[in-house]
Amino acid sequence: MSDGLLDTRRERAVALGRKLGLAAAPVALRAAFVGATGGGPIAAAVGIVGGIAVLMLATSVRTPRGALVGGLVTTAVLVLMLMAVHWLVTHPIE
Repeated sequence: MSDGLLDTRRERAVALGRKLGLAAAPVALRAAFVGATGGGPIAAAVGIVGGIAVLMLATSVRTPRGALVGGLVTTAVLVLMLMAVHWLVTHPIE
């Protein structure tokens, strides 16, 4: 792993692709699982929100391991968001 200063465009593109793939894999698996269990619109929302977060994450981390950890954290945050929305829908404010 280098600092990227002397990398060619191809090497930078490959590194970005690797980081994008590692960051997007957990989010994509979560969206696929939600879609497979019958939550079509929710899976689309998870994919869109997670995709935006993954784009920001993959362009800001330095290492592929950081991208993977960030993808796992993003997935955990999305699960917590889904749980909060579910609770708010099932417990309306009276």
